[in-house]
Amino acid sequence: MRTIIDIIQRLSNEAKDGNATRGDIIREAEIDGLESGKVEEALDRLKRQGQIYEPAHGKYKITEY
Repeated sequence: MRTIIDIIQRLSNEAKDGNATRGDIIREAEIDGLESGKVEEALDRLKRQGQIYEPAHGKYKITEY
C-alpha cells in the first residue's frame, strides 16, 4: 500500500493539475512489479479508507489531514 501512496504522491507533485491518473499509477506500479489487478484493488481500498480521494473520474490525490 505504501508503494501506491508514494506513486500517487510523486505523480501528483509532477502533474500540472496536481492529480495522478489511474493509468499512470498502474503503469508506475507495474514497473515496480505489481500486477494491475492488485493496484486497482489497492486504489479502491485506499479510497474507502479515506487515504486517497478522486477529485475527478480516474484522477487521484492523497488525503491531507
